[in-house]
Amino acid sequence: MNKSSSIMVIPALILMVVLSVLIFDGSGKRSYDDSDKWIATYSHNDDMPFGMMLFDSIMSATLPHGYRYSPSPLPEALEAADSTGSVSLLYVTNSMSADEEGSEMLLDFVRRGNKVLLVCNEMLHFDDTAYAAEYGILSRRLDLMVEELGGFSFNQFKESLSVNHTDTIWWNEEPADCWHIPQGLLHSAVRHINTDHLATAAFGTADTTVMESSEALLCRVKCGKGEVIVMSNTLLFTNYAVLSDSISPFINRAMSLIADRPVVRLSDVSISEQDSTSSVSPLAFFLSNRPLQVALYIALVLLLLFACFSARRRQRVMPVVQEPVNQSKAFAELIGSIYLNDSRSMVAKKYVLFANELRRKMRIDITDRNNRPASLSMLAKRTGMSIEYLSHVIESTEVMTTDYRRRPDKKEMMQQIDLINGILEKI
Repeated sequence: MNKSSSIMVIPALILMVVLSVLIFDGSGKRSYDDSDKWIATYSHNDDMPFGMMLFDSIMSATLPHGYRYSPSPLPEALEAADSTGSVSLLYVTNSMSADEEGSEMLLDFVRRGNKVLLVCNEMLHFDDTAYAAEYGILSRRLDLMVEELGGFSFNQFKESLSVNHTDTIWWNEEPADCWHIPQGLLHSAVRHINTDHLATAAFGTADTTVMESSEALLCRVKCGKGEVIVMSNTLLFTNYAVLSDSISPFINRAMSLIADRPVVRLSDVSISEQDSTSSVSPLAFFLSNRPLQVALYIALVLLLLFACFSARRRQRVMPVVQEPVNQSKAFAELIGSIYLNDSRSMVAKKYVLFANELRRKMRIDITDRNNRPASLSMLAKRTGMSIEYLSHVIESTEVMTTDYRRRPDKKEMMQQIDLINGILEKI
């Protein structure tokens, strides 16, 4: 074997050792694909989409009277809360069940003037079966039930994001509002609600102004001096939801019902943190045993010394590297020249963007000429501009984009875009 071949063996050996460590170290770990990252744990230490690490962090930083996470079970947390004064409890669990003693303890805590927000996908209903008769008492006491309509499907959720399919949530109390959230997150509902209870949030359709569904998403139940708030669909109280622009406003509205006092979130991890983490890997086993740890360090030192003494310094001619051509600049100049030569198209694109912003922020269609007077009136109230001025800007923009007998120059294009921007800035 010549010198050059012996020198090439050294990095090959180092690469083999590194790859072996990585392979054996990774063999004991749980391999995550896309669907594995979307498992609902509701864990305080889970930063995956359906964990609650970021949710707890954001709530603790934003709620006015404080927010903290408590790992204590529900009975112990109720006893501890009694000694701290008036508080609100947030309990997120996949399935809510309580026996006679637990139900009475929870309701007695509420009657003294406290609040409890129960978020679950299923509340065991009281029926003739022995198990439900023992653990479905809370459902009977509250005179409602939470039923799961179907499980979460990652593939369906992923497809709804790609095609922008949404479900609608309506808020029934003042100020009334609605939110369009990605389809696939809503798979349970509060049902069989007593007429004395207040269905605060419910499901609806995007093209109506009233709630059409008899299945509530959030229901408020008065109990003595306090209140029990029952909400379905636990996936709306996760890291993904609190970071979503379409869901976080609903979370803030729901949390405002209990935010008038300190909030304590109780632990109920549906998947244990031990199951979601990896088992002991070979490398961790080596490092946890002192003799094997010393042997591993000695082997690494010997490998390093072998590499140092076996390596040879070789001088090579450094080639002259030509400065790379900036292709991005040329591409940007080409695109810019294309658009600048078509002023009418630039104004048309800006007008489409302007109309879409009005639909999103004010729910008005400025392109609908039949309802344009009402739309202009709402836009004038929002921006403080006169209806005549707004009508002039919109009419002149439409003329510029539809009149093909005359092509606007660059100056006219910039002036018209500035007029539209002036309106957008005041919305």
